Amino acid sequence: MTHEERTYWQKLNGRPLSRRRTIQGIGLAGAGLSAAALVGCGDDDDGGSGPADALPTQNISGTAVPTVAAALPARKGGTLSVAGATQPRSLDFHFDVFVPFGVHTNNALLKFNREVTQIETDLASALPEQPDPLTYVFKIPPGVKFHNVDPVNGREITSADVKFSIERQIIDEAGKYQHAYFFRGKLDKIETPDKYTVVFKMTKKFAPFLAYIANAWTLITAPEIVSKFGDLTQNAIGTGPFIFKGWQKDVKMDLVSNPDYFKKDRPYLDGITWLFVPDPDVMATLFIEKKIDIIATTGPFLNRLKDGRKDAQYSTRPQQGMQIMRMPPTIPGTQAYTGNYADPRIRQAVASAVNKKEIYDLVYSSQAVPAFGAMPPAYTAWSLKEDPVPFDLKKSQDLMKAAGVENGFTEKFLWASASPQTDQAAEVIKQQ
Repeated sequence: MTHEERTYWQKLNGRPLSRRRTIQGIGLAGAGLSAAALVGCGDDDDGGSGPADALPTQNISGTAVPTVAAALPARKGGTLSVAGATQPRSLDFHFDVFVPFGVHTNNALLKFNREVTQIETDLASALPEQPDPLTYVFKIPPGVKFHNVDPVNGREITSADVKFSIERQIIDEAGKYQHAYFFRGKLDKIETPDKYTVVFKMTKKFAPFLAYIANAWTLITAPEIVSKFGDLTQNAIGTGPFIFKGWQKDVKMDLVSNPDYFKKDRPYLDGITWLFVPDPDVMATLFIEKKIDIIATTGPFLNRLKDGRKDAQYSTRPQQGMQIMRMPPTIPGTQAYTGNYADPRIRQAVASAVNKKEIYDLVYSSQAVPAFGAMPPAYTAWSLKEDPVPFDLKKSQDLMKAAGVENGFTEKFLWASASPQTDQAAEVIKQQ
């Protein structure tokens, strides 16, 4: 057990807990966690790190990687080595629910800027025209090419590829296309009057449409790619800045620069190598020994990393997501709550009983950002600034008494296990 892990567990186990204090096995936490990124500037032994503004905006584990480019001059060349705790389940961006690897190999019509505050063009030559409230007209520039690999072999992307990709995404096949809800029931049809024009006809006014078109899961592929491989789980081919070269499961993934990328003078890097390092202690050691160029980390390892790499550039920014405890069912409204959760007073008691600050302090060394409501803090224009359900143990106890379970109860909760820190957070919630 590492020093950082012992410190955490000593803190947790040393806290006085009473049966009255504990709601066994249940809790609620929303945390827009800060991803601390460190970039090693290093020497020539580093294996050639690229410029910081060539960093991916999102890493494969779903953490938003902050930009640290301002401190470093842009220069061409080099392979960036990046460490991540987890590897992708799949390369199919229409399937997966974690931030897709395809953001490095594929493009969408639109995208969000790095601060997630504005929508910008990606493949589209401009934001869409809207001749009426139900119609969006996109133009894609001529000459944008797919990667020069089989089966597309560098052919030009057309409006037919956009139509195919969006229609593939909204196939109503349970468990296969996780983001079908983006457009299903809202999109009437897609028209392609010419090679470079795509027209979306909606069934009704739908405010999130542009945000979904700009989403990291609404990327563009080609029909012959899906036809050749059956799906996109093991292959990433698109129009993006990097070409997929290989995936050694549980070890690494390699990308190389796309020489035909349509955005002039990009990418800066010759390539990117992702190393999958589930042990955060090993990951920190690799960074300190200059065997990797960039890592995203959390509070417990931060001081060690800063001390071990004096040359490292450091920045932090909230994720574009949250860690959320769920009381089954996972999608309220489609299934009824069961057991104790069927009583709304108990659900309110659970929400009021969780001390988010304690989670931030114990697990993330106060390097987390509180998330209030359904929108992550990174979305500053929409996220709440005050907690609608603040920590209030007395209120929780009163609600439980009113519901007839003042002596506690046992229920399951759902929590995504994505890292040692998320597992630790779940243990804190369980203790609370």
